[in-house]
Amino acid sequence: MLNAIGMSGKQMKKMLIWESATYIGGAIVLTVTMGNLLGWLICQAEIVKNQWAFIYHFTLVPVIVCLPLLILVAIAIPLTFYKSICKKSIVERLRVE
Repeated sequence: MLNAIGMSGKQMKKMLIWESATYIGGAIVLTVTMGNLLGWLICQAEIVKNQWAFIYHFTLVPVIVCLPLLILVAIAIPLTFYKSICKKSIVERLRVE
């Protein structure tokens, strides 16, 4: 619909990439804050605390390792879908099927 009112393809691609990057950023923020807090709370339970082989160790390494992959996915998926959608004309895209 935005193409029909004058948004260029370059603007559309940029918007789609930023939108997906925002979702990835929100997921990372929730993981680092709420996910680690929840993990810490679970590890403070008496059942887990009394395990002789268990030590809670806070680390951000898994998030840092996954971040480049998530950024690539945040760029690749919107561009792939945009490319497939652009094969149709604007009029065909505006029709409700």
